[in-house]
Formats: sequence, C-alpha cells, structure tokens
Amino acid sequence: MKVWIQSVMERDSHICVIDGPEQSLRAYKNNENLVYCNDEDSVFGIFAQLLPEFKRRNQLKNQLLDEDLEEEEIFEIMSKEIPYFIFISDLSWFVPFIYEAEKDMRGFLENILEKGKLHNIYFISEVFEDVSEQLQSKEYIECLRKLDDKFPNLDMTKDIDLVEEYI
Repeated sequence: MKVWIQSVMERDSHICVIDGPEQSLRAYKNNENLVYCNDEDSVFGIFAQLLPEFKRRNQLKNQLLDEDLEEEEIFEIMSKEIPYFIFISDLSWFVPFIYEAEKDMRGFLENILEKGKLHNIYFISEVFEDVSEQLQSKEYIECLRKLDDKFPNLDMTKDIDLVEEYI
C-alpha cells in the first residue's frame, strides 16, 4: 500500500489516507501532499469535501451518456479530471466504522460505489484473509459485492464467496 501511495504522490492527484486504529499508515500523518484521516470527524470532513466534486463529475458523466458516447470515450474524457485516491488502511475496520458512525457517511459511500464508475475517484484498500472471522458482517459482504460488480476485472467473486461461507 505504501508503495502505491508513494507512486500516486508523484503525479497530479488528490490523495487521502484513511488510517484505522492500528495506524499502519501513520507515517503520512504530517505529509503536506495528502489528507490524513484517522477519526470520524476527519473522515466525515473529507467525504463532505468530496461530495460536490463527485456530484459535478456525475453530472458530466450523465451528460456524456445522454450524448450517446461509448464507455471508452467517457473514460477518456473523465481521465482528464484530476484523480482522487482514497487509501484505506484496513477494509475490515473501515466498513463497520462507516456503518456504525454517529455521523451519516453510509449513504455517501453507497452512492459513490453505486454511481461512481468512470469518475476518476478511486478507493484502494488492503483486504486481510481472516476478515470474515474478524468481522462476521453481511454488510461487509454486500460492500465487497458492489466493488466486484463495479470492477469485474479484479475477479473477486470466488474470494467473496469464500469469505461469505465463513460467516
């Protein structure tokens, strides 16, 4: 994950690191080239800042769809937007963190997962093999299935099915 963050920092992009309780990405805490979040207020804040940009990009994408452009053409146009990379240190922590938060972040996350294709906004996380044992959550499985639907080329279906068997 750290290699990927370093690589992204070398290009024109917006970067956010959401670090869990283990603080495995705390080395980025004071880095001026990114936003570091490790509590509910800071994660809510970054989502609130991202919302208007997401809406703008969604309107642009819908306009392009209305013009009957092919997905490849839309991708090329949307690729000109400065990308957002949201790195999440631990997905098994992040999903319950969002769903159990006092501040309502669940709707934003579900909306961006559902409608965010081609927006040049990326959520990147590590997934630990023992997550099903630790989490025991149907919501986590649903989130993984949405990611699998959005990114079928990652071929996660078998892995998700395996995780689901353990729940």
